[in-house]
Amino acid sequence: DSGAVALAERFLERLGSTSFSGGDEQAFHVTASVGVALHSGGNDSLEAIVQCADAALYRAKAEGRNRVVLHET
Repeated sequence: DSGAVALAERFLERLGSTSFSGGDEQAFHVTASVGVALHSGGNDSLEAIVQCADAALYRAKAEGRNRVVLHET
């Protein structure tokens, strides 16, 4: 479902455009990697779906960070 990926991408855009300030008043930006797992309605357990999302997250980090990777179960 592209809705879940689109939501995650909007989150990354908003996060990346937000400025945070540290203790010394210097501004900094934060990025994130997101793994999305879509359940196809099979007999996968919740644990299996979470493992798929985790694998997608690590793939996102390996592919350059600050991105969304989708894994369909």
